[in-house]
Amino acid sequence: MMYLNRMVEFEASHYYWDARLSPEENRARFGNETRAHGHNWTAQIGVTGEADTRTGMVVNIKELDDIARRCVVQPLDHKCLNLDVPAFQTALPTPENVAFFIWKRIAPNARGFQLASAEATENKRSKARFNGQYEERTQMPIVTITRAYEFTATHRLHNPNLSDEENVQLYGKCNNLNGHGHDYRLEVSVQAPMDERAGAARGREQIDPIVHKEAVERLDYQHMNDMEEFQDAVPTTENLVRFLYETMQPLFKREGLRLQRARLYETRKSWFDYGEAV
Repeated sequence: MMYLNRMVEFEASHYYWDARLSPEENRARFGNETRAHGHNWTAQIGVTGEADTRTGMVVNIKELDDIARRCVVQPLDHKCLNLDVPAFQTALPTPENVAFFIWKRIAPNARGFQLASAEATENKRSKARFNGQYEERTQMPIVTITRAYEFTATHRLHNPNLSDEENVQLYGKCNNLNGHGHDYRLEVSVQAPMDERAGAARGREQIDPIVHKEAVERLDYQHMNDMEEFQDAVPTTENLVRFLYETMQPLFKREGLRLQRARLYETRKSWFDYGEAV
């Protein structure tokens, strides 16, 4: 099967306010997000199918763009999602719900191709994807949330089992005696069923605390070669992303969340994934 992804953009504001909660409870739960704020959103539409033998295409991009504009951009662009879009007058406009909204709008128009995924990105730190899966017991949508975090750290790539000459040959300038550093960007993708009352993935509120404690607070402004965890392993980004995944995975599982993937950017040109494909 062939897979194709197409992205469209829209600008919209939203806020989080659950009418079933008191003002104090809303502010405690949502913080500043109880106030209207806006984003330059992107919607990514994934489709799959066999390439047509005559045209060589799964779907004509112009046709897919027309569907996306009609079903996604027109109803959402330059709107306050809570007040101007009927679907969000009873459902919180979280990225999870926006992704599900996009799926429901596109799916009936999928002719000659199969809708594979709908993704909503509200900002560089938060996005959600729905790929048509539902929890068997509750029939609630299962969504994948990706959250992003940043930390700065220093490391030296050096294997004590090799000679100095072998280390220089293998790691080059990354073997500098005094180390070097990066502004790392960590993306964590977690899968969970939707919580109908909360309008968000079940257990979503546990993601940030786990990542901050196990990744950001542990690594920010650290020299990784001095850390106990890297006394027997070269602190390459490959080893670091695997360490982060294996550290966080059981903690997410305990909260009923499935850690699908950790992605770690060492630079804008170089990143590493560990876990399942998303």
